[in-house]
Amino acid sequence: MNISRENAWLWFCSIPNLNWQQRTALIQYFGSPQNVFSAEEKDFSLWEKMGIRWIRKVREAAGESSFDQALSRIEKQNVRFISCEHPDFPEKLHQIADSPHGLFFKGSLPDPHRPAVAVVGSRICSNYGKVIAADLAGHLAAEGIPVISGMAVGIDGIAQRSALENGCESFGILGCGADICYPKQNFDLYWNLCTGGHGGILSEYACGTDPYRTNFPWRNRIISALSDAVVVIEARKGSGSLITADYALDQGKEVYAVPGRCSDERSAGGNLLIRQGAAIYISAEDFIEQMKQLWSTMSSYRVSAVKKKQESHEPQEKTGGTGISSSSISDNTLSGCALSDSALSILDAMDLEPADINTLSERTGRSAKEVASVLTQLQLSGRITEISRNYYAKNHI
Repeated sequence: MNISRENAWLWFCSIPNLNWQQRTALIQYFGSPQNVFSAEEKDFSLWEKMGIRWIRKVREAAGESSFDQALSRIEKQNVRFISCEHPDFPEKLHQIADSPHGLFFKGSLPDPHRPAVAVVGSRICSNYGKVIAADLAGHLAAEGIPVISGMAVGIDGIAQRSALENGCESFGILGCGADICYPKQNFDLYWNLCTGGHGGILSEYACGTDPYRTNFPWRNRIISALSDAVVVIEARKGSGSLITADYALDQGKEVYAVPGRCSDERSAGGNLLIRQGAAIYISAEDFIEQMKQLWSTMSSYRVSAVKKKQESHEPQEKTGGTGISSSSISDNTLSGCALSDSALSILDAMDLEPADINTLSERTGRSAKEVASVLTQLQLSGRITEISRNYYAKNHI
């Protein structure tokens, strides 16, 4: 069965229970989702012989019926899909090393020409936090600046509702399928984001994906990537809001935190961010005034970047993968044998102490996206281990 490249991406991103690293490894080896779709039994067997057990999930999902099910599911749920190769795929997501391979969404996608702010915080928040979140979102709406958040109970939902009530768009990033309202208490918000041109619901997970079966923090990288700044309002230590802030810092974004009483657990995370160098949030007016200078310098770059992408976007069909043939599988990086020059240079820049992607990019002079891609190969070859989120170290001296 021959399917279009975009439909191949839909099928590929709908394969259940695969993580980002595994999907990336498949694209690196086969070259395109179409090649994965049309792969032969012997290709999968070679992976299994190397001890890569998760390839069985791909084998089980292969075939025309699997694609038909994926297509039928999104049509039934009124969900749309866009691949990372589509010209309308959010440009901001292309700028992060672990960019999603595709997005499932309801409503609309964020306007690439407009700035956006992520407002995140505690689910169990004080009245003070509620007032700050609603006030900030209202001021952002007055400036026509959408709020990006996780649609969670508490600060997230309050900020997004305020944005809608004040006539601006908002976008909810889910850690489950875009067809699932999570949490259920926010169904009104979910519905309003999906309908009437008020924004949208976005997810990298296929329809039907249960929120309890995903790596939920992975959505935080999308929240921060789609935003120009992150404002944390009341966050306990170890909360998801701090994960969003960490991603934002890794991506070079501005991070603000609302200060709180040192005796209040809900302010412990925000106060810690400030001690670590985050900007202090004083008021909505002050925040917007500080950000306007950043947005004015970014606007010309953003418009030219989007235009350049639209003019140059011409997907190239790959018929032979990435130059790695089935017969030479024992010599590629997945087998733990010979490595490319790029992989060797990155491996040489590592030691037993963990380093993050940006550090390795600086050490080697290679882009963060290239480093992230090679790190996946090195992990599969058994040469390195991800010690903690986005921090890698050699397995041997």
